Amino acid sequence: MNVSAIWQNPNNKQFYYKERPFSKWIKLNKSLTFLFERHLKKEIVQLLRENNFKNSDIKNVEEDWKDIFNKPLVKVNFENNISYYRYNNFLKKLKEKGIGIYGRDIINIFPYDISERIEDKRIWFLDIEVEGDEDIAEDSVPSSILAKGMIISITYYDSYEKEYYSIIVSREKVDTFNKKIRFVDSEEELLKTFNNLLKRKVPDIITGWYSNGYDIPYIINRGKKYHIIISAIDGLKPYSSYKKQPSGYRFNNSIPGVNLLDYMELYKKYIFEKPPSYKLDEIARIHNIEGKSEYMGFLNYKKNFEKFVEYIFRDVEILVELEDKLNLLNLICGLQSVIRIPINMLLAPSISIEHYLQQFLLPEKKSFKENYNIYSSKNVDFEGAIVLQPPDKKYENVIVLDYASLYPNAIQTFNLSPETLRYDFNYNGKHVDIGLMIQDEGKDYIPLKYTLEIEGVLPSLIRYLLKERLKFKQLKKSTPPDNPEYIKYDIKQSNYKILLNSMYGVIGTERFPLHDKRVAASITGGARGALRYMNNKLNNHEFKDVDINGRKISFRTEVIYSDTDSSFNVIHCEEKLSKEDVVQIGRYIATYINDNIAKEFVVKYSNTEEIINRNSLKVEVDKIFKVVRFFGVKKRYFGYDFDKNIITHGVEIVRVDTPRKIKDILKDLFIKALDGVLKKEDLIRYYNVIKQTPLEEIAISKTVTKIDFDKYKTIPNHVRAIQLMREIYKFKYTLNDKLLYFHIKYNNRRNYRIVERIFNKKFKDVALVSACIEREHLPQFVKLVKANELEIDYYTLFDKQVLSTLKQFSEYREIIKEVKNEIEKMEGINNKSEQLKLF
Repeated sequence: MNVSAIWQNPNNKQFYYKERPFSKWIKLNKSLTFLFERHLKKEIVQLLRENNFKNSDIKNVEEDWKDIFNKPLVKVNFENNISYYRYNNFLKKLKEKGIGIYGRDIINIFPYDISERIEDKRIWFLDIEVEGDEDIAEDSVPSSILAKGMIISITYYDSYEKEYYSIIVSREKVDTFNKKIRFVDSEEELLKTFNNLLKRKVPDIITGWYSNGYDIPYIINRGKKYHIIISAIDGLKPYSSYKKQPSGYRFNNSIPGVNLLDYMELYKKYIFEKPPSYKLDEIARIHNIEGKSEYMGFLNYKKNFEKFVEYIFRDVEILVELEDKLNLLNLICGLQSVIRIPINMLLAPSISIEHYLQQFLLPEKKSFKENYNIYSSKNVDFEGAIVLQPPDKKYENVIVLDYASLYPNAIQTFNLSPETLRYDFNYNGKHVDIGLMIQDEGKDYIPLKYTLEIEGVLPSLIRYLLKERLKFKQLKKSTPPDNPEYIKYDIKQSNYKILLNSMYGVIGTERFPLHDKRVAASITGGARGALRYMNNKLNNHEFKDVDINGRKISFRTEVIYSDTDSSFNVIHCEEKLSKEDVVQIGRYIATYINDNIAKEFVVKYSNTEEIINRNSLKVEVDKIFKVVRFFGVKKRYFGYDFDKNIITHGVEIVRVDTPRKIKDILKDLFIKALDGVLKKEDLIRYYNVIKQTPLEEIAISKTVTKIDFDKYKTIPNHVRAIQLMREIYKFKYTLNDKLLYFHIKYNNRRNYRIVERIFNKKFKDVALVSACIEREHLPQFVKLVKANELEIDYYTLFDKQVLSTLKQFSEYREIIKEVKNEIEKMEGINNKSEQLKLF
């Protein structure tokens, strides 16, 4: 059977499925089950009787199961009428008695295939507007839980019907702009209409921007006011709860019959470039999508109703356009088709991998315990990756070789898995000894021997994932980009990449059932060994008379930096090398490593040459620099390739908190510094440019990690900057997004005592402090600047964000010093020691 969508009731683990996007939910026969060790059979039978389970409550018993260590297990399958509450209580009692529970994840794995096609899902992209909410929000409880405002509109796009809809509380009617609008007389009627649509159309997924924190709980909680049960399945009730955490609120919502996916959460998880703000307008700008209209939603609800209608559709349109560009829902639906668990579980890597591993083992009738607590010893050092200290120097013609999926391939090559480990000094079966590899680093030997006589569970799973990913990568490569199948293949290979990248992370997590500190240490040890082999092989290696683009070239490789899975090699050659030459040299040295790694490195730590056939370690050319500058600090470099494309890591132009305009300026200044043409005039010019730049573009991005400021042992300066604006100007903060931080000169002397108390400093002359606001405060903040209540401290901003950053180029420190002196004269800063700067 192949279904279009599934939903699982989190309260009783009951699965529902749909055969088509337009069909109703069908209830699947529930199958509650658990496994236990066979030698405990008598004890389990007695406990079942004591807890009033009868023979008629048990569908069947399977005695041919095993765990990954080959321990015999028994599987008990309950009848459909056994409640999850009763089942769960029984498992709790087993736990209290110290009885290990196996196969706990099986009940969350859907037993049939789920369509990966986004076209087979009915998805609602949703947004609500609320009147009278912001004035009554309380810090201690989220406004969506209080839900004291009135919902005046619910707008959504139906992906199956390809139509925009809105339900609006209003007796006034306007042009619908080719969208379908239903006008109602009251909020109660709006919620009833929405609920009826839920039951009639049964969307598989509802998504929105911050929808799990705002739209969904608001709808649920306003429904309660009118005794409206928001649900797509009759008889099941919704719920909305929250938990206050140091960094904000965590919401838990359920609308029966609907998978709830917050698009902002998807964006944070799968888009690795962090934006300066998670406001939808900013995300739209980053992806070249036109933002919302300038009109502020419900503020125009009564003043300009036509503009209000235009506004409410724009948020939903942006979400639809984002999905068209990013395919995040496509990605998550594809991932669900692979793992076959409820969509909300897919956002947690450890849960996804745990369930996928169990699904992988099901055909072999194997399972694993909820928590093995296999091994914990102070004798095993869990050391991370190799990161070498780079020089403070510029290089030309640098090739970066990178191990493809290093950790997964180390697991596969060395057969690393908890059940293949033979922690025994005397073990002599066919094996690989990672202990010897770690000993080569100057550490004490411990017997981290992995048998090659059985195939490990983790290597077996990784081999399958690598094979599937390669298959879809090749299909993608052979498919034209304008072919619809191209996106499908790209998403499929991304699904397997996500699983592969998650594997090592969960093995090193103590909550993961198969966590074993020794295995985690072996994975990182094997990866370090592979990188050390490549670095030793290439460092100061002379290559003589190599055929490069039709001529014989001799060159020397020197390893100048190394990080985790990458080796940075400068090519020393007496001849002038072109882009094509360096590219060809990169391919040559990658092949040189790949041809030798199995017979020189892998076999060195095994007592059998059979391991050569297991090797999947492979290097590829990752990057090629025409010029690159290291700054003597790990994980920090700046350079560009032969086409002048910037390649950088760790420097301020890629930092999330660096202001947008400053990034653009630094990019230009870094290139000038790298090329040796930076002048004093360039810096002075950019100082003046910054002074003319809109404030939002020079704001430093800040995040509050504790919403309860009393929890800070030492109050950060940006938190003091919030207290300043909150206490003096009564700014209200939600603290659910990144903040705008400014260095300021505070001019209103009447408030100096308050400012001195907040910043715990005395001011002799001018108060150089800081202000921190939310984006909604920006118009009010600009008014304060114009009224000379405060002014932007451009000197401190430029010094901190630009000049201090450029000091990394040690050769330009004298010029930077001259620029500072000149700007101080320009700004009339004569006695810097009397000024207080708070960074």
